[in-house]
Amino acid sequence: MQLFADSLTHFAAVSEDNRLKVWDVASASLQQELKERDHLSYRYTCLAWSQASKSKSKKRSGTSDLGLLALGTSNGSIVVWDLTTGEVKHTLQTDAGHGSGAVQALAFNPHGSLLYSSSSDKHVLEWSVSSGKVERKFRCGSGGASALAVSADGEILAAGGAALRTFDLSSGKKSRKLVSGLSSAVTQLRFAAVENGLEASRFLFAATAGARFVNMYDLELTEHDAPALTFSLPSSAEGLFARASVGEAVAVKKSKKSKKKKENQVKPVVDLFVGATAPAGALFLWAHKYQQVNDASELALASKPLPPTLSTAESAGILLAELSTQEKNKMEVLVARGSLVKPVFETVSPVEENAPSQWKKELEFAEISDALLLTAERAEAASKNGSKRLKVDAADDEKTHVPTLSERRALANSMAVVDETTNFEELDGEADEENELTLAERVEALRERVEGDVTAALSRAEREAEAPEDKALDNKPDASSLASVLEQALQARDNALLEYCLRTRDVKVVGRTVARVSASRVLALLEVIVRKLERSPNRFARLCPWLRAVLLHHTAYLVAQPDLVSSLSALYQLLETRLQVHEQMQKLSGRLALVLGQIHVNNANHEQEDDETRAAVVYHEGEEEVREDGNGNDSSSHEEEEDDEDDDVETEDE
Repeated sequence: MQLFADSLTHFAAVSEDNRLKVWDVASASLQQELKERDHLSYRYTCLAWSQASKSKSKKRSGTSDLGLLALGTSNGSIVVWDLTTGEVKHTLQTDAGHGSGAVQALAFNPHGSLLYSSSSDKHVLEWSVSSGKVERKFRCGSGGASALAVSADGEILAAGGAALRTFDLSSGKKSRKLVSGLSSAVTQLRFAAVENGLEASRFLFAATAGARFVNMYDLELTEHDAPALTFSLPSSAEGLFARASVGEAVAVKKSKKSKKKKENQVKPVVDLFVGATAPAGALFLWAHKYQQVNDASELALASKPLPPTLSTAESAGILLAELSTQEKNKMEVLVARGSLVKPVFETVSPVEENAPSQWKKELEFAEISDALLLTAERAEAASKNGSKRLKVDAADDEKTHVPTLSERRALANSMAVVDETTNFEELDGEADEENELTLAERVEALRERVEGDVTAALSRAEREAEAPEDKALDNKPDASSLASVLEQALQARDNALLEYCLRTRDVKVVGRTVARVSASRVLALLEVIVRKLERSPNRFARLCPWLRAVLLHHTAYLVAQPDLVSSLSALYQLLETRLQVHEQMQKLSGRLALVLGQIHVNNANHEQEDDETRAAVVYHEGEEEVREDGNGNDSSSHEEEEDDEDDDVETEDE
C-alpha cells in the first residue's frame, strides 16, 4: 500500500511489518517512520491522505503541513495519524457501524474535515475528523463497498463493490447505480482531475479485480449506465489517475435520420489523459479525444476497448504513478520506482519536448542500482569517464575493506596492549619525575604482568578441567530430591539453599524439578527468579531455563489466577526492557549484512569485468623475427658440431 500526497511533495507506504514510512519526494529521503504500540497484532488494509490548507504563519515560515493520514485495519478500527506532529490523532472504532470486519476502503473529502470508510457491511460511514464520531451512513448494498472516491468539488461520493453507487453529499441521497461493465468487485475508483471549467464530478474511472479493463463513466449521461469508454491493458490495474481538459470542437456529419438539419452538428471534445499501473511494475498510458454520445448506438460504438498509447516493461519496477501538477502546460507523470526500502522518484514526460503533440515511442528511466544502501557516485563517475579500465581503478580505490577474523583478533590484542600500557602510564605518572622508568623498563614490567595473568588463567582452567566427568556425576542432583529442596527453600525463604538449587544448568533436570514443584509454590518461585534477574541482569542466561520451565509446565495454573496481570507485570517489564535494544541492534545487523552482501556482489562484478577485458594472447611485432634468428643460429651451430664429429671420425680411421 502506497500513496502520494495531494501536493505530490511526499510519498507514504506501509511496510511488511506494519510501519508507516513517509519519504520526501525531492530528496528521496525517509522523513518519518511511525508505528503503533501494538502494530503487529493486526494488519493494515487501506489508507487515505488529506493535506490541510496552510495557515498564514506556516506559509511565512515555509514549513509544509503534511496533514492527516488514515489507515484502515483488519480488526475494524481506523487509525488517523497527524503527520505534522507524528502522533495518533484518533483511533476510530467501527464496531458499532461496520461490525468486526476489516476496513476495505477510506477516502477524505477535499477539505479534510470528513472521512468516509467502508467494509463488508452494507453501509458507508461518514466520520467527523475533529470529533471522531459518525455523522451519517450511506446504504451501499449487502456486499459492502471495496473502493471509495470523493469528487474534487466535494459534491459526489462514489462507492464501488459489486455495483457502482453515487451519492449526493449535500442531500445524502443516492444519485445513481451503475452495474454495466463490472465483472467483479471494484478495486480502484478515481474521479478525473478536470481543467477549463469541466465539472469535477463528471468522469469516474473504475477497475475491477482480475479484469484487464478500466471503465470510464460519464455521469452526465443520465439515461445510460454503460461505460462511455473502455481502456484495455494486459493485466489488472493496481493504481489509476486521469485528467480531462476541454479540447477543440469537432464538426460531426449529419446522419440519415437528421436530413432535415442543414448544418452539421458541433460536439465538444474532451482531451483525456489516463494512466494505470500494474502489480508487476508496468505503466500504461492512454491519450484519447472523447466526444459525448447521444444515443445507445453511439455509446456501444464508443465502448470499443482502447489499447494503450504508451506502455513500459515490467522491468521498470514502478510502484505508483501520479499525474504531475508542477507545470500545467506540460504533460508529466511522477513515478515511484524500485523498492519500498529506498524508493526512487522521477518525473517523466510521455511526449516529445520539441513536439508536444507527438508521443514518445518508449519512456526512459534512470538506472536503479541494486545496492540500495550504497551511493551511486562510483557508477556516475565511471559513466562520465567512459572507460572500463578507469571504472575498475575507481572501484579498487574506493573499495571498502572488510577486516578478516584474524585481523579482528590482532586488532583486539593490540588494543588490549594499548590499554595495559595506558594503565601502567597512569599509575607511573603519579610517581615523582626523578623515579620515572625508562621505556625498556616499562616494556619489561608490562611483559611480566601479561605473563603472570596468562599463567594464572591457565592454572585456573586446568583446575576446572580436572576430572570433569567425576565432578559432574558427583554434583549432579536428582530431580526428585532437588524439587523437595527447592520447596523447602521457598517455604523457609532460605536464599543460600535457593542459590544451590538455581545453580543447576541441565535443562532436563530443571524441567523435571519445576514439574514436581507444587502449584502453590509456583508464583513464589517466579517472583524469586524475577527479583534475582532485576538485581543481576547478567544472570539471565543461567536463570532463563528456570523461567521457561515455570511458564511451560504451570501454564494452566498461571492462567487460572485472577491476579495474573499484576503477578507477571514485573516479568513483562523486565523482558520489555531487555528486548528494547534488540530491535535497533537487529536493524543495524541487517543493514550491515546487506551492505557486506552488496560489496561482495560489486567485487564479483568487477572481477568479471577484469576477466572479460584481459586478453588471453598478446602478440607484439618483431618477436617472430627474433625467434627465427635465434632458431637459425642454433641450427648453424649444430651443423658445425656435426662437421667436427665427422673430422674426428676420419682422423681415427687414418
